[in-house]
Amino acid sequence: DLSELDDQQRLFITGHWSAANATTARTVRCNELTVTIPVARRLPLIACKLHAWLDRRDTRADKRGSDGLDIIRLLETADIDALARDADVVPGLRLAVAWAAHEVLVEQAARVSRMIQLHTETQSIDIDTTEALGSMLLEALEP
Repeated sequence: DLSELDDQQRLFITGHWSAANATTARTVRCNELTVTIPVARRLPLIACKLHAWLDRRDTRADKRGSDGLDIIRLLETADIDALARDADVVPGLRLAVAWAAHEVLVEQAARVSRMIQLHTETQSIDIDTTEALGSMLLEALEP
């Protein structure tokens, strides 16, 4: 029951639970060895990164910049239909990610793009790109 938790706590729990449990099997082959491993799906990874962004202290600004860049990269290459499908893999994930996406990628778009530019070698992520990707994610999460 997540009802007594705040939005950020719900994001942490649903994001990490779904990252650990809603996985896709990937087979990796190296020479004569073949291994199949579970890999977290994209939306749970985005949820975890959104939580990391929200939870970082200002003393970790460099890490916040890399978290922002990870979120942008995950969204730029996302299959939107897959994000929408994965939104209900864990109860509460859809609402938690929608809340965080609005907070981080829309409300804090200027800060996200500035932190990416200051603390990574990526200069091409601007406010408009951040907001557009946030809006795209929010649209995919609409029920």
